[in-house]
Amino acid sequence: MTQVALFDAPPVSLTPSGDDPLIDCIKSFGVHGEHFCQDLTLVIDEYVDDTLYDAMELRTAAKELDTIIGILSKRRTGLLEKSQQIINECQAAGHIKEGNLEIVPKVSQGRRSVDRELLIKDRKDVFDLLKMNKINAVNLEHTSTLAEIETSYTPTITDLKALLKKHHEAYLKPGEIITTYDIAIILEEDENGN
Repeated sequence: MTQVALFDAPPVSLTPSGDDPLIDCIKSFGVHGEHFCQDLTLVIDEYVDDTLYDAMELRTAAKELDTIIGILSKRRTGLLEKSQQIINECQAAGHIKEGNLEIVPKVSQGRRSVDRELLIKDRKDVFDLLKMNKINAVNLEHTSTLAEIETSYTPTITDLKALLKKHHEAYLKPGEIITTYDIAIILEEDENGN
C-alpha cells in the first residue's frame, strides 16, 4: 500500500548539502545570520548603556532590522509563489508524479459572505437599519460614498451577527470551494507492511 504525506520541510540544518545550490545558498546566509546575531549581541553588551540616547539607537537599529526582514520576507514570498506556479503548471500539464513526489489536491472552503438579496427580501428592516448605521458613520461630506452605500451596500457578517445573533447564519452564502495543489511525498511500504 502507498502512503501519501503532505510535504513539510524538516528543520533546517545549516550544514551545506553539496548537492542543491539553492538550499546551500540559503544555509550559507543562515551561517552569516548566526554570526550577525552573535556580533550584534556583543555590540549591544559592549556599547549600549541605559541612556535615552541608547534607547533611541536601539529603536533605530530595530527599524533597520525591519527593513532587512521585509526584504527577506519578500524573497520568501517570491520563493513560495514560484513553487506554487511550478506545481500549478505541472498539474495543468498532467505531470503529477516525479520520483517519490506527487501533486495532490487540497480542497478548502472560501470565506462566506452575506446574501444581500435574501436579507433584503426576508429582513428589509434589518438591512435598512444596518445601512442607516453605515450612512451615519460616514462623513456626510463624501456624497459619492453615500450614493455608493445607497446602491451597493452589503452588511458585514459581524454587523449582521450583532443584530441577529445565531440567526445570521440563514443570510450567509456558502463559501466557494477552492482547490489548490500541493506536493506530497509518497512513502512506499515494504513487504512487511511497514
